[in-house]
Amino acid sequence: MSEETWAGVRERVLRLAGRPGADKVFGAQGHGFRLGPVMDEEQLRALEADLGVGLPGQYRSFRSTSEEGEPAPTTV
Repeated sequence: MSEETWAGVRERVLRLAGRPGADKVFGAQGHGFRLGPVMDEEQLRALEADLGVGLPGQYRSFRSTSEEGEPAPTTV
């Protein structure tokens, strides 16, 4: 997946959070539709160094364009 895949995801999440019944979406009470700030290349490299592995390209793209926080357990 490219950065284009994640384009606008933050806005879509916020729109979903504002819809009637959003609190009934599976996992919504755990994650609350919260997205943190994106990670820059230096942060991604530091994370990979801490983990001792390279992140998959799709996950790297997501973290660099859409979200910093860990996924909620109910969304994995």
